[in-house]
Amino acid sequence: MGSYKLLPSSLICFLLFLVPTKTSTPAQPQYMVLVPSLLHVGTEERGCVLVRNLNETVTVRAALESIRENRSLFRDLEVEKDLFNCVQFTIPPIPTSEVMFLTIQVKGETHEFKKRSTVMIKNKQSLVFVQTDKPIYKPGQTVQFRVVSLDETFRPLDEVIRLLYIQDPKGNRLGQWQNLQLDTGLQQLTFPLASEPPLGSYSITVQMESGVTVRHQFTVEEFVLPKFEVQVTMPKVITIMEQELNVSVCGLYTFGKPVPGLGTLQVCREYLEPSSCHGRESEAFCETFSHQLNSNGCFTQLVKTKAFQLRRQEYEMKLEAEAKIQEEGTGVELKGKASSSITRTITKLSFVRADSHFRPGIPFFAQVRLTDGKGVPMPNKIVFITANEAKHQSNATTDEQGLVQFSINTTGMTGKSLTVSVKHQDHRPCYDGYRWLSAEHAAAQHTARPVFSRSESYVRLAPAPGRLPCHQEHYAQAHYLLSRALLPQLSELVFYYLVMAKGSILWSGRQTLAVAREEDLQGQISVSLPRGPRAGARRAPRGLQRPARRRDGGRRGQVRDRALPAQLGGAELRARAEPPRPRARACACPPRARPCAPCAPWTRACCS
Repeated sequence: MGSYKLLPSSLICFLLFLVPTKTSTPAQPQYMVLVPSLLHVGTEERGCVLVRNLNETVTVRAALESIRENRSLFRDLEVEKDLFNCVQFTIPPIPTSEVMFLTIQVKGETHEFKKRSTVMIKNKQSLVFVQTDKPIYKPGQTVQFRVVSLDETFRPLDEVIRLLYIQDPKGNRLGQWQNLQLDTGLQQLTFPLASEPPLGSYSITVQMESGVTVRHQFTVEEFVLPKFEVQVTMPKVITIMEQELNVSVCGLYTFGKPVPGLGTLQVCREYLEPSSCHGRESEAFCETFSHQLNSNGCFTQLVKTKAFQLRRQEYEMKLEAEAKIQEEGTGVELKGKASSSITRTITKLSFVRADSHFRPGIPFFAQVRLTDGKGVPMPNKIVFITANEAKHQSNATTDEQGLVQFSINTTGMTGKSLTVSVKHQDHRPCYDGYRWLSAEHAAAQHTARPVFSRSESYVRLAPAPGRLPCHQEHYAQAHYLLSRALLPQLSELVFYYLVMAKGSILWSGRQTLAVAREEDLQGQISVSLPRGPRAGARRAPRGLQRPARRRDGGRRGQVRDRALPAQLGGAELRARAEPPRPRARACACPPRARPCAPCAPWTRACCS
């Protein structure tokens, strides 16, 4: 039974499994059923069935069971030969989301397979937001607010607000609306406040017809806005190697116009052990700058860091800036503050993606990112990679995002772990006194454990290097390694694959490889993925199987696959847009006839 998380719409998950076939010795019947562990009400879902090594006709049944009722997911499938097929089904409406039992039964005259597992049935839910035009109001002002409703794909949802009301801090209901219909998922309303209302926190409560309840709060109080605001801008982080930094000071009126006047800036670095006996100079080292504000109400100061001794340890590891602006003509003064953290880390490596386990004989894939001390990616830099257990040493150059993706050959490894170390530059600490700081180049390390396989056979989907652009053909690649003990009795391999998005199965298919020599027991395969977000509506990916006929549709048994290109892979493939769920195919009807309804892939029904 497959178990999958609900994935974001920007993720495509690729599931692959291989099955040796056409052996020289009789094999026991094998069954596999793959169904997402999260099913959505009213949405087309798919479940996939794999049946192998049959020596009799079997019937496949699937049902959802709960205390209230039992529901069949799809009509019985009768299978005579080996079969891999995905069936569409829709969960009917239920009162509330609940956990149900999914029971799969494969039954023949002499064989019976039954599996029971829990699945989450999720009812349709809307995302409701309440927004006000500002968080704080003065008495007598008008509260402008709106209600927004979206479905799970963030599209506007036109539903009905059963009840909406506003309460004051004492719980008194000041106003209410009933049975409001949203227009394009939106309803905008206003509420005038009294001239002398109770001050404090007010609430807006929205009860949707779907049962969703949302509350939003705003505050009513007497307040006076400051005449203008002082904004101080400086880097969030600087390194001990910085020679200078820019600090900007701006004064803006509440209505957005620049403030004319004189600006004063003081930049300080405090001592770790300050003294209160000798004033400010014994608490921190400071420098002060003054400038007339320009036409934009700002001035910028280039601050030299040498005086602040960034490499010394007896100071706090940050610079603090305080600015004061005196308004021209009135003499009104207001202040603003900002600060910069000081770090000794010049470069830092971190693993973005790496498996927790490795498969002996299959490449181990990992991806690391190199950033500077401020967290900015560093392109075109060399990263050194070491894995002693695999006798691996290499280097690679970072891309525009500071990323490096690499693989390590694990053939012949017998150890209990694989430790991968990456560095950009050696860290050479200087031992000339505890009062001085030395630059640090942070390396990274990752340890993986071996995967246990009783058959000593493995398959690993290779990760995509990054996001996949739309409207281009992409290939999922995989590496496989089979035990040499299988060679005498094995004539071909069958790889089955599923493509998933948002936790639902979108496409399925298979690829067959002939096995004749020992070299065929290790290699790569690839599967072509659909182009762009609408690819599923135009055509199925190469290798997608035609559905098997049902018992009431005539022909039964295995569906032959189509030829596929020559390689495979990926545990997770990221794309910018999610391919839509495939819709049921329209019925094929003769001229002057129309389909009765979108029909299941195994039926044909027409209306005259």
